[in-house]
Amino acid sequence: METISAHDILKDIRSGNLEPIDGAIINGSLDLRNLKDPIRGDIKITNSIINGPVNFAGKTFEGQVDFSGTTFNDEVTLFDTQKNDNKPLYTIFEKKVHLVDTHFIKDADFKYVQFDGGNSFDRISFDGKALFNYAKFSNGADFDDAQFKDIAFFTGVIFSNASTIFQNSCFEKDALFNYANFGLHDANFNSAKFSGVANFRNAEFNGDAQFNYTLFNGDASFIDAIFDQMLYLKGSKFGRLYIRWEDIDGKLAHDDEVYLRLVENYKNIGSFADADNCYYSHRVLRRSNLSWSHKLLDLPLLAFYGYGVKPLRPIIWSFVVVLSFALWFWASVYRDCPLKRALKFSVKAFLSGTKPFSTDLLEFSKLEKKYKDRAVLERFLGTLFFLLFLITLANTVIIK
Repeated sequence: METISAHDILKDIRSGNLEPIDGAIINGSLDLRNLKDPIRGDIKITNSIINGPVNFAGKTFEGQVDFSGTTFNDEVTLFDTQKNDNKPLYTIFEKKVHLVDTHFIKDADFKYVQFDGGNSFDRISFDGKALFNYAKFSNGADFDDAQFKDIAFFTGVIFSNASTIFQNSCFEKDALFNYANFGLHDANFNSAKFSGVANFRNAEFNGDAQFNYTLFNGDASFIDAIFDQMLYLKGSKFGRLYIRWEDIDGKLAHDDEVYLRLVENYKNIGSFADADNCYYSHRVLRRSNLSWSHKLLDLPLLAFYGYGVKPLRPIIWSFVVVLSFALWFWASVYRDCPLKRALKFSVKAFLSGTKPFSTDLLEFSKLEKKYKDRAVLERFLGTLFFLLFLITLANTVIIK
């Protein structure tokens, strides 16, 4: 491989006549901070090895930048602060940036960097920390098959105008995407692997959030994340997933395995109300795939006790039954008496169902047979809804 001095490259960049470099060893510091803005020519250094530190902080690149296949053996800095007024110096790339197959041995600081063109970071590899905090990708970002061996910082990053792709990417330590904004397009994390903490707290997904077949080996947090479109978790595996059901209700793509695993996840982290609501939504969505005969059989389970997780429903139905029978008794049995008496009798008949083996309802014997049958029917309904209430109470409170 040809050996080139970083000093010679800086002279060529300053003159705007840097010829493409491929397969070279570059020794020395590639520090562009003293060059005048903007840097107009293209910079193409591919399949090479850069042994000195690289610093592009505060520079604006009007041409394309291509470091595909290049290995950076020292620190790479695209963000810095001035000593006097502490103003941030960040890099602006106005055209496309190619970092395909690029390898960063030490920390790479891309904080506040502005990528205005398209970006290719396929198979990029970071041995040290990858710092992209508050960077802006104006035309999306493609990190397909990227490798992050240390902490990946994407806090407050803005991805806009195109899809964000982290498909098949591997995060060996913590991945911090808190407060990231994924714009109006899809965020693709399909088949990604998170070995440490995956932090998406307060992130905004305005397009689809795709986490199909994603592996979360550590804790994953989506607390206060915003999902405007659909969330996909088909085939994903997670240990403890912190995400509020109210934030994804109606937005989680239906998959039986996902819903049932999410129910167990909520139970494991103590979010029992979320577990019940998730299970209820799962059963409601399954109804659309049932035959008409099965839907008819399923309807009472839905209406009367919400598949065992809605304890208020038996109570509401109990009030409906008591009032309905009170009006019925008043219209046919107690016509000459106040409605209050019919209501009182209806309550007694219904509550007698809570002790079905008791026969202490003396007023039954005073009724004609056809009216007595109505009281017995109400007593049966009292037993039914009392049992349904106990079942839902056990499922939602006692067992947990």
